Amino acid sequence: MSKKISVVLIIIALVSLLVFPVNKVFAANKEVLTMDASESGGKISVSGTVEDGMLAVAISVYDETGANLLKVETTNVESGNTFSYDITIPNGTYVVKAADYDEGPFLSKTVTVTNSTSDDTTSADSSSSEDAEKRNSSNINTGDNIMIFAAVFAMAIIALGITFVLKKKNKINKD
Repeated sequence: MSKKISVVLIIIALVSLLVFPVNKVFAANKEVLTMDASESGGKISVSGTVEDGMLAVAISVYDETGANLLKVETTNVESGNTFSYDITIPNGTYVVKAADYDEGPFLSKTVTVTNSTSDDTTSADSSSSEDAEKRNSSNINTGDNIMIFAAVFAMAIIALGITFVLKKKNKINKD
């Protein structure tokens, strides 16, 4: 009976080895190819192009030194591998960085905002929370695939069940 158990475990191991390479667990990072950041009306407008297959871009805004992170926004990649996003922010000089949402190398540019007023900042806070709600309500597809892990988990449970049943039958047959 131990031969049957060994065969079942070998089959499960082979199926697992065949299934995991088909689905990349760790996808290669894509890159932002070009990025432009400019000031317009108290907003930083960020746009650029990305490699094929990139789904989302993370845009980080740092203080003038580039050491203190002030804001992070994400935006989806449009057809034609382009992205664009406007960030309302108070007057000042900022370092804007953009990269693949799943990390990767950053492109950066320094931008000075001069047209913003304190009233704009207050309305920006409320509009940025409204923007965040809109983005959260329609999440973009990031390519994550949990079904492969669910299938492997199900196979493992089935294998344990088969092993338990076979051991039980073997015990009964010996008696």
